[in-house]
Amino acid sequence: MEVQRRERDKPAAIGAMQVELDDKEDRSTTAKPAPMHVQRRDRDKSDGFGNGVAYKVVETRSDDEISGMNPEAPDTQAPSVGRSWPEFVSSPGDFFANNPIRAFLVAAFFLSVLLLVLLSRQGGGSTLCDEAKPEVLTYPSVNFGRVHHLKDKARFAAVKAENWIVLCVTGAPTDEVRGMVKLQGWQVLAIGDTDTPADWLVPGAIFLSTDLQTTFRYRITSLLPYNSYVRKSIGYLFAIQHGAVRIYDADTHSTFLAGGHLGKSFDIELSPRKTLLQYKAKNRTLVNPFIHFGQRSVWPRGLSLTSVPDIAPEFYYDEVSGGNQFIQQGTGNGLPDVDSIFYHTRRLAGEPINIEFDHLAPEVALPRGTMAPVNSLNTLFHEQAFWAMMLPVTVHTAVSDVIRGYWAQRLLWDVGGIVAFYPPSVHRLDTLEGSTFGDEEDLLHDWGQLIDFLKSWHSSKSTFFERVLDLSYEMAKNGFWSGQDLALTVAWLQDLVSVGYKPPKLQPVENTIKGSRQFLPQILKPVYPGVTDAVSVEKEMGHLLKWRSSSANMVLILECDWARRSNIPVWRMLYGRLFKHVVVISTEADSTLGIDVGGGWQAYSSFPGIFDKYPEAAGFLYLKDHVVFNYWNMQGNNKKLWTMHEVKSSWTVHSFNETGTIWFLKSSIKRTVTKTIYNLPDKLKATYRETMDDTKFIHSSSDFFYIPKRLVDDFKDLASVGVQNKLAHELAMPLFFLAMDRPSQFDSRAFAKVAYVPGGEDPTSHYSIDLNVLYPWRAATEEDLFHIIKALSVGDHLLLAVL
Repeated sequence: MEVQRRERDKPAAIGAMQVELDDKEDRSTTAKPAPMHVQRRDRDKSDGFGNGVAYKVVETRSDDEISGMNPEAPDTQAPSVGRSWPEFVSSPGDFFANNPIRAFLVAAFFLSVLLLVLLSRQGGGSTLCDEAKPEVLTYPSVNFGRVHHLKDKARFAAVKAENWIVLCVTGAPTDEVRGMVKLQGWQVLAIGDTDTPADWLVPGAIFLSTDLQTTFRYRITSLLPYNSYVRKSIGYLFAIQHGAVRIYDADTHSTFLAGGHLGKSFDIELSPRKTLLQYKAKNRTLVNPFIHFGQRSVWPRGLSLTSVPDIAPEFYYDEVSGGNQFIQQGTGNGLPDVDSIFYHTRRLAGEPINIEFDHLAPEVALPRGTMAPVNSLNTLFHEQAFWAMMLPVTVHTAVSDVIRGYWAQRLLWDVGGIVAFYPPSVHRLDTLEGSTFGDEEDLLHDWGQLIDFLKSWHSSKSTFFERVLDLSYEMAKNGFWSGQDLALTVAWLQDLVSVGYKPPKLQPVENTIKGSRQFLPQILKPVYPGVTDAVSVEKEMGHLLKWRSSSANMVLILECDWARRSNIPVWRMLYGRLFKHVVVISTEADSTLGIDVGGGWQAYSSFPGIFDKYPEAAGFLYLKDHVVFNYWNMQGNNKKLWTMHEVKSSWTVHSFNETGTIWFLKSSIKRTVTKTIYNLPDKLKATYRETMDDTKFIHSSSDFFYIPKRLVDDFKDLASVGVQNKLAHELAMPLFFLAMDRPSQFDSRAFAKVAYVPGGEDPTSHYSIDLNVLYPWRAATEEDLFHIIKALSVGDHLLLAVL
């Protein structure tokens, strides 16, 4: 079975590889089912740490070779990369000299490939490189009963503690870490990396250097990259091996709030007598816990962007018994765990984010079937969920812990566990080093797909660890992480068994609802750059309400440049609050982003189908994605045409006798215009002739315009003629406008203030909140997109609240 990748996916250059399960105790007895070829998503082309994907490739060995291995020797070496030449050959030259027939076959093969590539290029066909190379997955089969117990013979063998704080440290010790050591009853464990000083020391904390980490014989060690916080996974195993009952996943930039004590901030003891609020189980997938704690305009990293504006505050909750909130996610003041879009648009340059949450709001749990992002910054894991702490390695570090959280939430449902969210317990310092949109870009689009997949996944496996492997395999098969993460899962579960961890039993039982309770979340001060009081926000709310009362029933047709399609989620949120429906078209389709085919040189050809889909719409506004639209200044009549006829930079009249090198002055193009005019329906042709004679025609970029409902049928007739005659968008639209109505009836107020940005000039120097429209301003980069949003937020502070 092959899972098809989306258009933006690229081939993972791994060839046909076999994922090593690393079940060294059971290599000789485990059956090896047939491999499955799977297409991976393009985010797997990098391990997220600036390197190519570092897969662990194994050579196929005979049963005799496998049985001869030392079953207790852990794999702590760097991933094998497979030999390029047989080991008895000292060089390629020796190989060809000793094997002339093989040499001929090899040479013939490479010459054939080269010829095929050259012929493909000449013929414009696809080459071998166009085929996505599949990753070979083998379904994991592990006999956990044969995993040997791992004894700690290092100097920490006598260390025992029930409560652990695990963090990854880089650089010199910080005051935040020294503060954690002062918490009574908690053992701090600091995991070093390559840039951590060898003499790192905080009295009371255990420090594991990279050299020391390799001595523990954990299977996962060889699979973890350096210069990454995912090495915390070694610390989790160390804590479990040394008696952990609870592990607090911590961040080095966090300081506990005044009087901070983890026993007060979380439920250290899981008592069934405790009553928790729980979101009501509705027909929904996601919730935003920040709303519950007083910040309606803030959203966490890992929340699907398209769902952000759709999540409303809760006022009525169920009451359930506690005792099974095995994962407890704390909220943090200062810089909470927000994504790159929020971070780069909610602060002025050089100023840190400082957000306060409601510390009096009660903790709240998620029902089965509902999810929310869980991170590694301020999170308490009870031993029933220690299995859930593994951090994947082939996704970017900016999303590794959140993917872990979603993976864990689905599996928790099978052991009767839940995730609960808690009031702020730490203040997290903003170091002005937020992640970039590129770090999170792929999963900003894929969160929704991942969550839908997890909700639909079911397993009939009879033990919990078998289900963990089953889900991990399915996630690799469907491209949410890679085969290396599947291998990591196998090694992680084996390591858990080897350090004495007992997996929970399957008991997919939901919490019994004890009652219902009303709770009204506070509305704390929101975060808007440049806004120091509520007056501006109140004013912009008035603008928004005014627009929606008069124009919300319009349908927006947004044409997106295919190369800039990654910006679509942001545009959808921006325009989604202004328009009841937003239709995105481009030269290609992408169902994931909700893009329909319809853009390009005849963009208008897709309009009739859109008109038919929304028969109750008051009208249809068309914008290209490089048009900046200041809705608060729009005063157009929604029963009239809005066009660019008064924009001199766009609307130009030309003689049919005019010649030149511009494409629309070619004789063939002008004949097409003449033919189209001749084929117009009589009524529409008569209207056109009232304005234009046989000697002239109009060219207009037509980057933005509005068609009222009363002219929809006329436009359909015109579009049919234009498509039939293959008339380009820039020539068709002004012709259609003049055929539908007289210019004196066009609305002159709608686009009265338009600014055109000449090529090579900075759009920010031309932009003003007093304009109706500015164009073109292309968001070619992530930085461009942030500049546009910030510019718009000057005129609409509420924009950032929705984004």
